[in-house]
Amino acid sequence: MLTEAEFWVRAALVIFFLILFVTKVPGKLWTSLGDTGKAVRAELDEAVRIRQEATDLLNSIKAQRPGFRSQGPRTDCLCRGRSGSHGC
Repeated sequence: MLTEAEFWVRAALVIFFLILFVTKVPGKLWTSLGDTGKAVRAELDEAVRIRQEATDLLNSIKAQRPGFRSQGPRTDCLCRGRSGSHGC
């Protein structure tokens, strides 16, 4: 039994995991992952807040401009100086 390689591999693996648990590595790992998750959540919440602020700003600008169109680019500036049957 002590001459078989599989025994020593299993024994080393068990010792390795015992060392990990004694030094509380899994707890530190979960804490680190939790802190990272909280930081990501805070950044996502801030991004949502900034997007809402930008949407509110856009809506207020639209309300201030009476002739504002949101359907595509302006074509009147593209047709200036051109002659033809484009309706410009």
